[in-house]
Formats: sequence, C-alpha cells, structure tokens
Amino acid sequence: MLLADGKGAATDHATLELANNTSHVTWFNAKGERDHHRDGWVLDVRQDCSLSLWFSLFVPFSVLMEQDHAMNVDVPMPPTDADRRVEEFKKCGSQCRVETIKLQQQEFSGDYLFGQFYLQTGKTLSNEGLQIDLHQNGLADLVTGFDATAPVAFMRLPLRVGDSTIVVYSAAPPGKAKEGVLLGFPHRRPA
Repeated sequence: MLLADGKGAATDHATLELANNTSHVTWFNAKGERDHHRDGWVLDVRQDCSLSLWFSLFVPFSVLMEQDHAMNVDVPMPPTDADRRVEEFKKCGSQCRVETIKLQQQEFSGDYLFGQFYLQTGKTLSNEGLQIDLHQNGLADLVTGFDATAPVAFMRLPLRVGDSTIVVYSAAPPGKAKEGVLLGFPHRRPA
C-alpha cells in the first residue's frame, strides 16, 4: 500500500464492520507500527440484489507466485488485557481456513486476478441483479490489451464466515497487468 506521503506500508487485512457497514484497512509501516486507514468506505447495498459489494481486488499472477515470505509483527498489549486477547486469538485461529480461488480457463485469459468480494445482505443467496462492469472498475487503466467486448467467465465461491456469507467472484480478464496489487472499496459516506 502506498501512503499519501509516498512511503510504503504492508497491508495486513481489510475489515468490514457489520454494525455500520463500513470498512477499514489495517497496515504496518516500516517500523512495524500498526495503523488503520479509514476513508469512509461503505458497503454497496443494492435493493435489487442480495449481494452487496465489499471490495475489489486486482493482483498480477507474478505477485501471487512470489508469496514465499512471512511478516511477523509484535503488537504490545496491556498486561491486564493479555488473557482476553490470547483467548480471542485462539478462538479466531481455530476458525481460520485456507480457500483456493480457482479460475476458469478461457481463450483470452490475462496475467492477473480480478476479484470482487460481496456480502450476502438479502435473505436468499442469488446472482439476480448482479452486474460486474470491468470498464467501470477501471481495468482499462490497469492493463494493456484490455478488451471490454471479450467474454469473461467469473467463478463464484461462497464462503460462510461466522453468521455471514461472503461470495467471491474471480476471473482473469484479457490483458497484461501494468500495475501492482490494488484494493478498491465502493462508495464513500457523504461528508
């Protein structure tokens, strides 16, 4: 992640706060200090669709292939809160799982992954009303050889997380990535 001051930061995770439908990104700077980037991002809830857009992810396959490193961060905590935090970590760790995102091979596959992460907000899980517009998502600026008319096959992966369902739609649309990893959130809350 590149910060406003031009310094890099290692993104750790994105959080969706279900109570108010807002998101933030947690990152660590070069000194290993944790910070939250909040920019008023809100879940894109649509009346005609049971899925609400949480965020979009653009990542070149070359970046995914290089994921052979680990990041360790020591986060100080007050001794009075240590037991609760250890138990919370154990609880979260026991629920952790790894899911593989599989892409459908197609004639014009690009060299990057484009994914959109949705939260099920309707009563039934349905694709009805869902539209993924690659041009609107800025892919023409992120890749060379982008073709908005080429057919793109998105794979759908529903994931149960606690009491919620996250649905990932992923594909490798045509083109060659000219950007690194980008994480995009919809709608900012009006000022």
